[in-house]
Amino acid sequence: MGNEDRTALKNKLAQCCRMMYAEGLFASSGHVSVRAPGTEIVFIHPRQTSRAVVQAEDIVGVDLRGRLVEGVNEPPSETALHTAMYRARPDIQAVAHLHSHYATIISISGRPFVPVYTPASIFAPQ
Repeated sequence: MGNEDRTALKNKLAQCCRMMYAEGLFASSGHVSVRAPGTEIVFIHPRQTSRAVVQAEDIVGVDLRGRLVEGVNEPPSETALHTAMYRARPDIQAVAHLHSHYATIISISGRPFVPVYTPASIFAPQ
């Protein structure tokens, strides 16, 4: 994965964080991560940066054991939860760990989560 692709992926992840914050999907906590295709690197929102203003340059990269391999910010304490899922399921490409009442409703509905809200469509397969 080239630097341009990495930057584009980090931009999407940062945009996702800001959108989820704006829609009230993040309460006081929560993180979104994405697997860098063809690598063993996971990009995740850092601990120190507000979800409302996070930018691509704030995003950190960790290996599948949660060790920082890219960026200068501190990964969140939830990193172990994210990386455990990526290790267990190589087919998983993104993980969202939320603490909102919306996420709780989705998780107990027993239905698949499909991005149908117009701004979320950028995350659907092309």
